[in-house]
Amino acid sequence: MKKTLLLLSAAAALSTGAFAQAVNLTGTSYSQNFNAIGNGLPMGWAVYSGASATTAGTDVSTTKFNATPTRWNSTTGGFRNSASVNGVTLANYTSDSASQAAMTDRALAVRQVGPTSTTFPGSDSGVAFVFKFIAPANTTNFKLNFKLQSADTASGRTTIWKVESGMMMGSALTFTPAAGVTGTVTTGGKQLSNNTVTVDFGTALDNMNHEMWIRVVALDASTGTGSRATTQIDDFNLTWSNSQAVSNVAANNLPLTLLGNGMTNDVKAAFTAPENGAYTVVVTDLAGRVVATTENTAVKGETVAVPVSNSTLASGMYLVRVAQGTFAGTAKLSVR
Repeated sequence: MKKTLLLLSAAAALSTGAFAQAVNLTGTSYSQNFNAIGNGLPMGWAVYSGASATTAGTDVSTTKFNATPTRWNSTTGGFRNSASVNGVTLANYTSDSASQAAMTDRALAVRQVGPTSTTFPGSDSGVAFVFKFIAPANTTNFKLNFKLQSADTASGRTTIWKVESGMMMGSALTFTPAAGVTGTVTTGGKQLSNNTVTVDFGTALDNMNHEMWIRVVALDASTGTGSRATTQIDDFNLTWSNSQAVSNVAANNLPLTLLGNGMTNDVKAAFTAPENGAYTVVVTDLAGRVVATTENTAVKGETVAVPVSNSTLASGMYLVRVAQGTFAGTAKLSVR
């Protein structure tokens, strides 16, 4: 029998022991060009080693990040401040340290080293660029684009990168691969490359209003022969929709609570009906696919507890949304 864990969208507070302070997002977009990285990592940003599909790894923001400009072909392992390869071609590529340090367009970079390294362990697989943020209420439709750069033309080995969102489930931080990622996500292979990666997070980040993570992470060991890549990210642009900018829905929020017994899969979506009429409970996966629906009617002021059919759901994360007229509420459901 599956065990079901519940996470309420309005009440989950992320506590990871991490150093980076989350950025409180405003408006409908966030951009980071890393040009001031010589002063340290931007607010909300952290770097990790030893990450896996199920763990964050070790925050090495204060121990393995070097804010001093470092040339692309330096083989010293660690995260660092490098010149962006925006506008750089093989014709004007230079390994001269002074020339690279003078470039004002900067990027956040990492140099991977072998799995036996004692100075930068957990970097052949497990390095991650992490952005931590808190979005306003009623935010949906999160999309991302950023530059993924391969900066050392002598690096023969190839690294594959993934984009994931992260959130707390009970006391554990869990990660979900982004559903829609387009663009080249490999670095190394003796290539100088500057690829735009676009990401559609589906509903994974919708209406959370608590600390969330986006990480660009190398979960698998590099392949091939030779040295490992110097990989950089630059021009990170996150956008979202804010329903409050369209209409005054703040007063129309529908507080929603998930109640249940994980041992019996008896889970209910509980709320107080704000008005007379029909209401709908829709369960979707994080890619936005509808997996269950329930419809009924309620009287204004009535406390409603709608059964959520989860006995046939596969293990994973789901969104439960209740809508009644202009009122709506959302909560997250984890099935294990």
